[in-house]
Amino acid sequence: MSVRLEKLKTLGALQHSGCLTRDVHYLFWWVSGRIVEEEGVAYPLDVLADLGFQGLYVGLQGVTTGVGCYQIRGTLGRNEYVTRVQVDAATADYTLYKVVNGVATDLGTEAYDWGPWVCDWVKIQAVATSITAWRDRPLAVKISATDTSLASGHWADRGLLYGYHYGHGSGAIVYHSYNTQPWFDFIRAPASALPSPIAHLEVPITGTGKFVVEKQLALDPFRPVLPEEIVEKPLPIPQEVQRKRAVLERKGWSEEEIRLFLPEAFGVERINRLAVTWGALIPTDNSGKPIHGTCILNVFGGSSPELRTIDERIKTLTEMRGVRRLPREEAIDLALKMDDKLFIHDLVPCQTHPESPTSKCCKEHIDWREKVQGVKRKLIDDALMARYVKEEKW
Repeated sequence: MSVRLEKLKTLGALQHSGCLTRDVHYLFWWVSGRIVEEEGVAYPLDVLADLGFQGLYVGLQGVTTGVGCYQIRGTLGRNEYVTRVQVDAATADYTLYKVVNGVATDLGTEAYDWGPWVCDWVKIQAVATSITAWRDRPLAVKISATDTSLASGHWADRGLLYGYHYGHGSGAIVYHSYNTQPWFDFIRAPASALPSPIAHLEVPITGTGKFVVEKQLALDPFRPVLPEEIVEKPLPIPQEVQRKRAVLERKGWSEEEIRLFLPEAFGVERINRLAVTWGALIPTDNSGKPIHGTCILNVFGGSSPELRTIDERIKTLTEMRGVRRLPREEAIDLALKMDDKLFIHDLVPCQTHPESPTSKCCKEHIDWREKVQGVKRKLIDDALMARYVKEEKW
């Protein structure tokens, strides 16, 4: 990919790096010659730090691998913030994760069951260290995490032309999901409205970070240890799906193969009654591995008739081995100790320090981003930072 990009630059393709202060349709980059596409992923030549990437996503049934869809601050597949939709997950269908040096870490999940063939607007956004995933109509923040791993980079539509291939015997079935489309994609100027956590906890980390770069699959990401109470909810099976299953059975497909390719044929939805919507602070080193054995988990709730009450879910989480609930002030202090790249106003608004005016907070934060977090000054918008330092995050 880097060779292709260098060729485009040599040919005189327009390269532009700066801060995004207005909304731009995705196709603008196509017609202006700023996009390169390879292996089903479209990358721009632009490098941005603070932006939102919005698109329309279809939760297709039959695609159970959980491929990431929208990426920001990426460097060609090995470093990126990505949203993931996985319709067969148990009340965790919408996830925000990061990839650092080819190692994956989940940063947050919404306690939500997407459902097959459901269309919804989604957006991933980064402003300084606040990384958020949006969904719904109108768009609203569903997942909010804090991370300092990636300062800037490319954005990409990972769902574009994604093909799900499944081989059987001497033949091969190719199932194209087309779960995103570029004419519904927008590059957005960053928006506000961060939710406030209802609980802060220190939680052990599990996982190996396994990530298949070629397929963009997070197979076993590093993630917090969370409780589960799985129940199965029967779903009606359409006649057309029953006929498809019968055809596959006559061709000699095993139940395992059918479940992988046609999960809707089994008419079951898995629900985790203890699921919560959460965002985490999981600092990682240059290799992508967590620096600490625990992370700070911010709980934002998550409501559904199938779930236990939020008090019951938080209580169960708190009673898990190695978990402790933190007062807000202790959580903020611990966060600054766990990640020395964080600035105080990445967590709390500058209004909490009356002797420090907004203009001073803003300048200090911009200087910190440039010197400590590695963001080039030309990528930072002063007006955006003035708004950011006044926002409540934790």
